[in-house]
Amino acid sequence: MKPPRQTCRSRILIVQSDPDVCVALRDLLEPEGYRIDTVGHGRAAVEYLETTSYEAVLLDMWLPDLDGLSALKRIKEMDSTLPVIVLTGFYDADTPTHALAEGAFAFMLMPYSSSEVKTVLQDAIVTQMLLTIDERIRTV
Repeated sequence: MKPPRQTCRSRILIVQSDPDVCVALRDLLEPEGYRIDTVGHGRAAVEYLETTSYEAVLLDMWLPDLDGLSALKRIKEMDSTLPVIVLTGFYDADTPTHALAEGAFAFMLMPYSSSEVKTVLQDAIVTQMLLTIDERIRTV
């Protein structure tokens, strides 16, 4: 058996109300080299973001203490450049539009495709890194 690939060391915050989904996402992403933290509440996510740097957030829309759009707004107020990928099974017809308008990098539905989650997450992190490099170059 081959050892897991360690392709990155990006830290990801998973904000998901369903513990089984947290476990499944951790099992999917840790072998790719991601460092994973999970929380089940929007307020806990905000607390984590106050003390820890993340390269991306995977955000559920159905949280017990905050609705996902409120959590997204608070996250983007804290760090407007942090990529937030909405990954949810709960939504209404307007939720994708509202989430993207509030600054979500992508909106994905559960059940999700493992390869799609990996690709979108990698795209979000690379896009953010390129934007950061571009900003640094512009300020030189």
